Amino acid sequence: MRGRSGRQGDLGSSRFYCALDDELMRIFGGERIRGIMERFKIDDDTPIEAGILTASIERAQKKVEAHHYEARKHVLEYDDVMNKQRAVVYAERRAVLEGQDLRPSLTTMFEEKARQIVEANCPDSVHPHEWDREAIVKEFDAIVRGFAKRVDVSQLEKLSKEEMVAFLAAQADQMYTEKEERFVARYKDQMDEQGLRNGLRMLERGTMLQIIDRLWIDHLYTMDSLKQGIGLRGWGQKDPRVEYEREAFDLFEDLKASIQEEFLSAMSQGEDFHLVVQQPPQAPPTQQLTESHPEGAPFETAPAGNGQPQRETVPLDARAARRFDQLHTNRDDAGGPAPARKAEAKVGRNDPCPCGSGKKYKKCHGANAA
Repeated sequence: MRGRSGRQGDLGSSRFYCALDDELMRIFGGERIRGIMERFKIDDDTPIEAGILTASIERAQKKVEAHHYEARKHVLEYDDVMNKQRAVVYAERRAVLEGQDLRPSLTTMFEEKARQIVEANCPDSVHPHEWDREAIVKEFDAIVRGFAKRVDVSQLEKLSKEEMVAFLAAQADQMYTEKEERFVARYKDQMDEQGLRNGLRMLERGTMLQIIDRLWIDHLYTMDSLKQGIGLRGWGQKDPRVEYEREAFDLFEDLKASIQEEFLSAMSQGEDFHLVVQQPPQAPPTQQLTESHPEGAPFETAPAGNGQPQRETVPLDARAARRFDQLHTNRDDAGGPAPARKAEAKVGRNDPCPCGSGKKYKKCHGANAA
């Protein structure tokens, strides 16, 4: 900068230096300029100043900055996909943590799963008499255990697709309601003793949280792998960003379906729920000894089997004091180091004598000091 550039009214000017080995010049015409310098035998340290060169460098800088801006914009677009998915998952998880009742959601999940199974086995291109109703019952039984024993294939013979969906969802919901009633009737007293209100609702929320956390972590790893290789789609004349958004949407739909399926399977396993009340952890032996014998309480020794006399019963605080005294007595008898004494300030030879005579120490009491 020029020396007067800071003064009011003087715009000043700046000079920038750019070597031919710089990345900017190497990409945009550096070799051509180097060939010109070698042809005219110009020294390496000779500065080249030309309007055409300055304009060329300026255009190259704009191209590089535009390229970097596009790269940053694509990174933000990729991150925006994950941010939207994260917002949906975290909102669902927060609702469960805040005590959302999952029983209505469970009924909706039964209906959605029944619709998926019916649509997969009852295509519109096939006549209703040829629909695979046995596969419908078998697939639904894989999620809702015991469903095949409750529902017979013949009950689905004269039903349309919508009627089958409603029938399957109603039967599954009724099975879960009966299972819930048996659980409450069996463990009502234990839940009241432990202060567990709506124990089954707590079980549903805990199960849902575990499934969401585990599957969400797996989904994050899958999305990272997708992002690393999505750039290769450009070789196939496809926009990597569009392909990433499309496949990310499919993966997220699979994630939501997996959460619902695993939750239904976990809550529908077995004939009944079983309540397992965990006992509080046992205290260590030393802690039990302290709690059973508070400070000041005597220790009572059990009689020995060989007829030996019992030891003296001594309160805990008295025994501790006696042991402390014994330790100090043994240390004094062993000739331990004496306690350090604070050193007194030494009197200098030319300082006033401490006796108060007014003479110097070397002329008074310090005259005979060696």
